[in-house]
Amino acid sequence: MLWIGLAVLWLVLIWWAPRVVSGPRGDFESGFAVWLIHAYCRVMHRARYHNVELIRSISGPAIIVANHTSAIDPLLIQAVCPREVRWMMGSDMAVERLGWLHLEPIWRWSGVIRVDRSGNDRSSVRKALEYLEQGGIVGIFPEGKIARPHGTLLPFMPGIGLIASRSGAQILCAVIAGTPGTEGVVAALQTRSQSSVRFVEIVKPDELKWRGSEIAAKLEAKFRAWLNVE
Repeated sequence: MLWIGLAVLWLVLIWWAPRVVSGPRGDFESGFAVWLIHAYCRVMHRARYHNVELIRSISGPAIIVANHTSAIDPLLIQAVCPREVRWMMGSDMAVERLGWLHLEPIWRWSGVIRVDRSGNDRSSVRKALEYLEQGGIVGIFPEGKIARPHGTLLPFMPGIGLIASRSGAQILCAVIAGTPGTEGVVAALQTRSQSSVRFVEIVKPDELKWRGSEIAAKLEAKFRAWLNVE
């Protein structure tokens, strides 16, 4: 029995190790992090995904646009994205600690692009454009903050139009639902849910001839239709 157990363990390691090593950055550290995120989303939030082939087919620079429902939203998307997503996040949301855990090293390691929401923050736009020029993926929640009451959609801010028009990047639209309706990062991470992510459409503003000033409004209209909210 011992030999059978060791053989099974060896087969599991052979299957598991390549998937961990082949992470978004091609190293063990990022691979293991994404594996943990995926396991967390599946177990804690029973995450369900629809049209995953859309996010796995993206090549070159891209912007992932999603409605903002909870602090776990970025984790839900990164869990199934084979490439690294750098998320734009309000500086006021980048808390330094969660109890005993220091988060600053995590923010730096994950490449979060901080946005100063108190005024016209050009540096965050510049960083996002630079990453897109390198062929990367930037994640944006155009509402600017988590929508409350839960299940509603806030007006989209114009920044998405500026970044999309200047970069010419394709936009992958993701609709998130079923996440915890709790307040705060800790509560969201600790509350079980039945979350779902539906990758709906890849939008190419250049091909649709959308002007930069129109992009936010047109995307918002699409999300309102998908979510069936006014």
